[in-house]
Amino acid sequence: MSWASISSNQTISFTNLKDACTTGVFTEISTITASDEQVTATDVGTYTDAIVAGGVASNQLPVKSELTSQSYQIDLSCDGTTNALACALSFTCTAYVKTQYPVFGTVFYSNVGQTTLYDFSAYAGLFIKVNSWDNTSGQYNCRINFATSSVNNGPSSCP
Repeated sequence: MSWASISSNQTISFTNLKDACTTGVFTEISTITASDEQVTATDVGTYTDAIVAGGVASNQLPVKSELTSQSYQIDLSCDGTTNALACALSFTCTAYVKTQYPVFGTVFYSNVGQTTLYDFSAYAGLFIKVNSWDNTSGQYNCRINFATSSVNNGPSSCP
């Protein structure tokens, strides 16, 4: 059964967890063997980068809604411009971050496992536009440090 097909209040099998990694919801950090056996909170941490909600003991079976990713996929502009024009840029690229919305120091990665920095070297300007990870918390413009692929200021909200 796929990760998408289980309800938020259902426990998770190794097959579900593997599918979540295959589809980019979480990152697999140790090989998962598909099976109908249900995973414990310890299993989640052993095999993925997912975080299990507080209050779930290591030997308990978490439900889908109790797992969150440490890797957030966000949309960003594929170009850069001046601060005054950044909010007009369109979202055509994807990056991954460790925070739910950009703050000073947020690092952008090109892969969900966050092992490769996002390459901003082709960008024409210092400012980019970023959409929040959940597409509901807003849009921001940020100044980027090209050498570290990180936000070099406190991001400003786009109107």
